[in-house]
Amino acid sequence: MIRSGRRPAVPAVAAFLYGAADLGVLFDAVRGDPRLTTPAFALIEARAVDWLPSDAEVREQLGLFLLMLGRRISPALAVISTARLNTALRTGQIDGNRWGLRVGIFKDAASARNWLTGYASERRSAV
Repeated sequence: MIRSGRRPAVPAVAAFLYGAADLGVLFDAVRGDPRLTTPAFALIEARAVDWLPSDAEVREQLGLFLLMLGRRISPALAVISTARLNTALRTGQIDGNRWGLRVGIFKDAASARNWLTGYASERRSAV
């Protein structure tokens, strides 16, 4: 997790909560973090989003995420969301699959972390 000033703790990226300048700083911090020696798992906390992004906005943010962090993250991304936002995030699941990224949408952090842990176990046993 990355902490940014007085803002809440931000896992890897929170594309819908921050502006482009904030994301650039965040992406640079993740890319340059020497503690990430292997691809890191990303967990996005999106429950505070108070607007409904369009499919194009979801697609654009996911593309930016992959472009900027693709080599630093594992091919699995967990998003903690609300029921209202889930429909918009389905676009991210579909496009993520096309782009080699498995996107899971969850209502709570525990479920998201369990899914990422299970994904990590699957990857280790496949090697």
